Amino acid sequence: MKRILILDNDWLILSSLSNFLRKKGHLVNCAQSIARAEDLLIKYKFDLFLCERILTDGDVIDLLKKIKEKKLFMRTLVFSNKKSLVDRITVLKLANDFLAKPFNSIELCLKIENLLHLEKIETSGFIENSLFLFK
Repeated sequence: MKRILILDNDWLILSSLSNFLRKKGHLVNCAQSIARAEDLLIKYKFDLFLCERILTDGDVIDLLKKIKEKKLFMRTLVFSNKKSLVDRITVLKLANDFLAKPFNSIELCLKIENLLHLEKIETSGFIENSLFLFK
C-alpha cells in the first residue's frame, strides 16, 4: 500500500483517479490547490505525487522546486494541457514523468504502475547493485 497525493482543480479527475487508486489498496489524499498540497506534503510522506501543472493558485513547477530543495523523495507525474517540447522538458527536469491532457486512462494507469514499480525496484537494492553495469 502506497500513499499517493493527487493535485488537480478538476473534481472529476480527482474523484475518479482517487477512487481507482483506493480500490487498488492505496491511501490517497486529494488537493485542489497548491497551497493545500503543500499542507499535505508537510503532514505526510508520499510515495507518489500526481499533479496538474497549472492551477488557479499557480504553476506546480514552483512547488516541485520546493520539494527538490527540501529533498523530499517521491515519484512525480505531471499532467498538463501545456505540452510543447519546452513545457515537457521543464517538467521533466523536476518530475519523473509527463502526460499530456487529454490523456487516455489506460496510459495514465500504466505510468502510475511503472512509477510505483520503480519504487519497489529501488527499495530492493536492484538499482544500487546494478549501477556498476553502466560505468
